[in-house]
Amino acid sequence: AFYYLEVRNYGKGGIVLEGRSSPGKWNGYNYVYGMYFRYLGTKYAGGAGGYAGVFLVNSRNNFIKNNHFVHVENDVGVNQAGIHAVYMKNWASNNLIRDNRMSYISGDAVRVRNESNDNDIRANVLYRTGDAGQYSDFYQDVSKECHDSSQHTNQECPSWRNWFRYNTVACGYGGTKIKHFYFFGKGTQPENRDCVPSACTDYGDDRVATASNTENCP
Repeated sequence: AFYYLEVRNYGKGGIVLEGRSSPGKWNGYNYVYGMYFRYLGTKYAGGAGGYAGVFLVNSRNNFIKNNHFVHVENDVGVNQAGIHAVYMKNWASNNLIRDNRMSYISGDAVRVRNESNDNDIRANVLYRTGDAGQYSDFYQDVSKECHDSSQHTNQECPSWRNWFRYNTVACGYGGTKIKHFYFFGKGTQPENRDCVPSACTDYGDDRVATASNTENCP
């Protein structure tokens, strides 16, 4: 458990909680509560690019509550949009992200990737966060059936049944209104939410469900 600590001035980000590289060998049941994550990313500490204030990789059933993520930013030209307040990747599922304050995040505030399912993102306050959306769903689509991707050679799959609800959302990182949630699409088809690559399971569920979010951007 991590309580009431301040993490600052790291180029890669803050806390990484990581399981093994197969779905069944996961890390989990961690508490991150009452912490400050400040001045993270290449804008403050240099390096090749930061990832997140809290980075969950095949890590499940975590409780991330009442934290402050402030100035989590990569420099322009150093994957500025690639750093997030909370990033859930590779079967990082059943996590609760609640009552956090996120401000000046140069990437999307919360990102899920590669079958990170059943996460509940609720009652957070977001100010000047997000590039594509406040919440975004990304995966490496080597098949290019659903979106263009060329970073890796391993096929990844969409995430399912996540919740984004009761959040207070202000403007995006650039100071203008952006989408609450964003799905990466193929070519000129942004937000290709309903496309599922043939190598992946189509669960027929919602990719994300939203409710009662408050918009506060002129």
